[in-house]
Amino acid sequence: MKNQTNRIERTVVWFTLLATVGIVAVHLFSAVARRYLPEAPFSVWGVTIGTIVFAAVIARFTYGVLPAWLDGTAKQHPVKATLFALLALLTVVQASRITANRLNPENRVTILTGNEFWTAHECGTAYFHACELNDHGEENLYHADHYPSLNRELEAQTKFEGMEVGDAYQYPPQFLLLPKTILLFTDHYPTIRYVWFALQFLGIAAVFLLLARWVNGTAGRWMAMLAPLVILSPAALYVYQYTQFHFAAIVMAVAGMVAFEKNKNALGGALLAFAIIGKIFPGFLVILLLAEKRWKPVAWTFGFGVAYTVAALAILGLSPFSAFFSYHLPRLQSFSAFAFLDIWPEFRLELITANLSPYGQIMRLGEMGVAGMTPGLASAFNSLFTIVLIGAIIYAARRLVSRKHRAIVWLGILGLASMSSPAAWGDYIPLPAMWMLTIFAADAAKNRSSAITHGVCWIFFYFLLGTVPLGSFPAPAITYTLASISFFLLIGLQSWAVVRKQTVPSEAMTPSLTTGEATA
Repeated sequence: MKNQTNRIERTVVWFTLLATVGIVAVHLFSAVARRYLPEAPFSVWGVTIGTIVFAAVIARFTYGVLPAWLDGTAKQHPVKATLFALLALLTVVQASRITANRLNPENRVTILTGNEFWTAHECGTAYFHACELNDHGEENLYHADHYPSLNRELEAQTKFEGMEVGDAYQYPPQFLLLPKTILLFTDHYPTIRYVWFALQFLGIAAVFLLLARWVNGTAGRWMAMLAPLVILSPAALYVYQYTQFHFAAIVMAVAGMVAFEKNKNALGGALLAFAIIGKIFPGFLVILLLAEKRWKPVAWTFGFGVAYTVAALAILGLSPFSAFFSYHLPRLQSFSAFAFLDIWPEFRLELITANLSPYGQIMRLGEMGVAGMTPGLASAFNSLFTIVLIGAIIYAARRLVSRKHRAIVWLGILGLASMSSPAAWGDYIPLPAMWMLTIFAADAAKNRSSAITHGVCWIFFYFLLGTVPLGSFPAPAITYTLASISFFLLIGLQSWAVVRKQTVPSEAMTPSLTTGEATA
């Protein structure tokens, strides 16, 4: 009877993994196949249900694939086991919903707002339109007049079937190596959209489990069990539906740091360097590596950064680099690259509320009637925040004592660094903090005050309170207040995580449950 009980956890976890990955992977094959066989009979929900049933049957007989340390809580802790079973069900449902949407955006089942503008919004079109502009010999692919989001009178033309140009391209030129590679295989945007989602989702899920396995112990177990709460949270769903790269950059940077810990410096450098050229803010992890005097990881990261740059110069030419440094970088620093408030005044409330940067917090205070909250002060506050963050990273480098602590500090740095941009939108900024909360979960359950703090953070970060349009916005005073609370919770939690004193936990010196290696 005990053995039968012990099978429950592994069966539930294995079913969840099989069903979730299977849904995404099978529809990936279907999306590609339908590109070349458009008349073939195809049912999104039929394939989904079939995959779930197949996963359930396979999981029943192959649960032993997973390690036995997952077992043992169903009988001793029935409430926890029931909650996890519900989480597993939610995971499969959410995977089905986002998959249906990525295959056909008319299936608007993931965005939590009824606003037509936000429901149809896609950031990823900018990546491929920028490639198109470069192919046409455009000298400045960053210019506002190329993108309707910065020039609403513009009707940008594109050769890509099924794509409407919207957002402006905001990343360094080297990042275009990724969409350029995808375009070698297809220029059919509906297929591109799903391939982008599938690769991103599967990669994110893999790295979540990789970090949980590397951290190991009780913390690693909690991370693995709670991973779906982050991977399929509303914030993550926005990232997938907007075809954003932000979450992927965070996960890629974490994977790079784990690779460094395993002395796979070349792999780590390749991953971290690409995360940096994609979103810049992961570069703050290089400061941590420098402060730790880890010269090989820094050298490999720098080397791959140079390699990506040389490749981009060869493929894209010099013009995108010249435009980035002379035109776009100053506009990023002055916030004019995000002049959506002037161009889309009807979304002023949403845009100010959703900006979780220090710059955005000064703007909110000004909207709430606080005197002296000028753009100049906002820029100065943002700069001060960045300087303090660099100091905190250098301080933290001397205090890393365990794998668990390292993972927490990495995520804290990434979360704070992503907030250092003048435009840090609430539909993705909470993701590193939620990932961090999965590591703290076991500790939070030990005393009431920690559990309450943990719970409040989860409510604000998971439900994106006050930061994105969840249905209809209430009065500005309410949304600005909720967004400000979210801002200070994010700052407080992640700052504390980076600079707190950490003692070596007893389990950090015990053998790994899965690999036999020490976890310290």
